Amino acid sequence: MMLPPGKLARMISDRLRHARSRLSSGETKASEIAWIVQRLLEEGGVHCETTPSMEDLKGFLIASPRGAEITVSEHLSDDERLDLFAHLLARAMVGNLDVRARSVLTPIWSAAFGQAPASRVTEKAFTSHLAYVDGRAPQDETRTARRNAAVAAYLTQAILDGHLELAPRYAYGLESEALRRPGLRPAFGRLVLDLCHRFSLALFWRSSRYQKLRANRQVTEVASHIEGMVRRAYAV
Repeated sequence: MMLPPGKLARMISDRLRHARSRLSSGETKASEIAWIVQRLLEEGGVHCETTPSMEDLKGFLIASPRGAEITVSEHLSDDERLDLFAHLLARAMVGNLDVRARSVLTPIWSAAFGQAPASRVTEKAFTSHLAYVDGRAPQDETRTARRNAAVAAYLTQAILDGHLELAPRYAYGLESEALRRPGLRPAFGRLVLDLCHRFSLALFWRSSRYQKLRANRQVTEVASHIEGMVRRAYAV
């Protein structure tokens, strides 16, 4: 069974950040990074394989409750394979983002008190995506397809950079908190943060301008600082 794509993204992002820090000191070769990511995907329940028979495709993803598979062309370089792994993982997350983004207008009081958000109940059970070679993709893309591609591009870059905070945390399915302190004050603080994160995801899903703004590291640092102030103020 495949781990949630958001959890896999967090594991891979952390490993890439550490691997690249060793790479700068000469301890890790660039060619090893794609292999490290493939191993993490396989440990997370994704069957990975290569094939020589692809011409128009770089690779594809198929994921369902029965398992997940990523197949890539053996003609790709290590850098191309790494980019494709991150891109297909981002596509797996995009498959459920429309559900999560719409949940911003649903009741959120239950989220503050630890009940499962409604968006988790209706997530899609099957996801697939074909990654085409440059210039081979269909030209009659719909508006929805273009939006999905734009969102996936930002998520892919956040994974590859090793900084998932460059996209809304709810894009990765990180709604739940590991520790929920009892009391009305912490519950209100969680409620405020939940609402902010849901609006952030909704804007990220619908607005190309907000996508660019959210990917700015200075903006991200300010947002993280404000969240920290709210957490301290309400003992979240």
